[in-house]
Amino acid sequence: MKSMVGSGILALPWALKRFGVASGVAGLLVLAVINVVAIRLLIACRVRLFELEGERTRVREDVGTATLVPVGEDDDGIVPNPYEMVARRAVGPHFARACTCALVAAQLGVVTAYLDVVTVTALVLVPWCPREAVLAALWLGLSVAGLLRGLSEVSWLALAGLSCYLF
Repeated sequence: MKSMVGSGILALPWALKRFGVASGVAGLLVLAVINVVAIRLLIACRVRLFELEGERTRVREDVGTATLVPVGEDDDGIVPNPYEMVARRAVGPHFARACTCALVAAQLGVVTAYLDVVTVTALVLVPWCPREAVLAALWLGLSVAGLLRGLSEVSWLALAGLSCYLF
C-alpha cells in the first residue's frame, strides 16, 4: 500500500504537466479509487481464505491490531503475500508464481523511480559531485540495506526516510 501511495506521489508532477491540473488530479483520483477497491477485495479474499483454512491460522496481536497469521510462523518467518495466497487458492500455484513475478516487477519499477528521484535530488544538492559517484553511493547504501534480515533492523532507515518529508 505504501508503494502505491509513493508511486502516486512520484506520478503527480508528471500527470499535472502532461494533462493539466484538472485532468491530472481527476485521473489520479480515479486510480486511487481503483487501488482502494482492489485492496478491499484483497482483504476480503484474504479473510475468507483464512476462514476456509480454519485451524491452520491463529490471531496475533500486533501493536493493538489483530492480524491473522499462519500457525507456526514466527516474526522472522516468511509469510506469503496476500496476492500470492489468493491467487494460489483461486487458480493454482502456477498463477501464484506469475502473480509474484508481476509484483516483483512492479516493485522494481517503483524502486527505479525512487532511485531516479533521489539521484536527481542528490545531484542538485551536491552539484560538485559526479553523477557516477552519487549512483555508486546510492547503490552501496541500498546493497547494505538489502542485506538486513528483518524490518525491525531497518526502523532507523524508515525514520530517516520520514524525516525527508520535512523538506
